[in-house]
Amino acid sequence: MYVLTNPVYGEDYNEGYVFFSYTMNSLVSSGIALFQELDNVCGVQLSHCGIISGPEMCVESTTPVVMESNFIEKYVNEPHTVVFLRKPLHWNAGGAKAMIAEVRKDLGMKYSYTGIAGSALLLLLTWGFRFLPFLRYYKNPLNRDDEMFCSELVAEGMVVLEGKTGCLKYHPTNIYPVTLFQDNLIWQPWNPRIVEEKMAQGRILVPGPSV
Repeated sequence: MYVLTNPVYGEDYNEGYVFFSYTMNSLVSSGIALFQELDNVCGVQLSHCGIISGPEMCVESTTPVVMESNFIEKYVNEPHTVVFLRKPLHWNAGGAKAMIAEVRKDLGMKYSYTGIAGSALLLLLTWGFRFLPFLRYYKNPLNRDDEMFCSELVAEGMVVLEGKTGCLKYHPTNIYPVTLFQDNLIWQPWNPRIVEEKMAQGRILVPGPSV
């Protein structure tokens, strides 16, 4: 996986792609990345994710509610934020629109602070679901039905396109940004030729761990 500078809509990303981010000077971002360490096998620090819904827009669950935001202004142009973009394995224009329509149903839903707390507690008590792994298939009891956190929203959108495969077979309240990011069963791999072209253009910012 690589970080691109100035991603171009229609070339580097499109509707239905998923962005992942980490803000280096944010205590909240650091805290979310820390609690995910028990589920992290890829070595990439992540704290947030959302679904691209247009040239500069995304649908995301963030404080205080699920909203449609300017993805470029809020994340790509933020100097302390690292952004990754991933393309769903079975991406197509119609499927992307269906994903976006699904997550837009949740616009205005409150962000789930208790869900995040419950996730941290579950990961700690089960040591990253290594103990009692079956619990991952059941709803996080601290996550209210009228609230939602970021990766829960993305997982519900991804299921529309990819079905219950890979980590998407878990209950969405037990799927975290890093869980989605590192699951190679649901993403298209980078094309080595395209990576070489972008390196030649000087558009590869940071070569990261391959996932």
